Amino acid sequence: MKNLIVLAVMAATSISPPTPSLVDDLREISDSLRKVAHADKELSQEMNRKRVQPGLTWVDDDVIDPWNEMNPGLNPIDGNGVGIPAPPRKHWVDMAMGNMKDSLAVLDGQIKDLSTAFSAIKSGKKADEFRAQMDVLDDTYNNVTLGYQKLVPMTRGSEYDTKAIDTVVRGLHEDLASMNEERVRLLKIAKELNQ
Repeated sequence: MKNLIVLAVMAATSISPPTPSLVDDLREISDSLRKVAHADKELSQEMNRKRVQPGLTWVDDDVIDPWNEMNPGLNPIDGNGVGIPAPPRKHWVDMAMGNMKDSLAVLDGQIKDLSTAFSAIKSGKKADEFRAQMDVLDDTYNNVTLGYQKLVPMTRGSEYDTKAIDTVVRGLHEDLASMNEERVRLLKIAKELNQ
């Protein structure tokens, strides 16, 4: 309600709304990176899914081994990696790819907005440093989009090459982590530019 009143007052007095700063844009990019990384993780989990071996039982995220000699049925064994590989489920793969596509579209818009907001800044040592770091961020973002474009044909249909997909997903994960590190460097420079 408060925001509506502020906008109404601004419209009535013909005051333009405040433009978002570089710092705000970089914080928004953080949320989008997190969402892309989450979709990336979901796809990886689906590619590496395991089916529990017969005779083992799941109890509160632990696997119970009924043939344990000391305490049968009481000692949990680590459930990670236990079992035989299970095929990826198409609907979950499609959902992860859809989430990744949507999040990348938002991220693309945010990076373009960041470039637009930066173009208004005059030159200087910090501006040149920001520009150089922005070029690195753009290159890494291009790697992310190329990785996504590799995944699109690999995840069509219902038969998947899980190892090849997992390799691309791991590369995407590394690129997203690099993008976040670059975003943090840009955030530091943007804060110095605002001072």
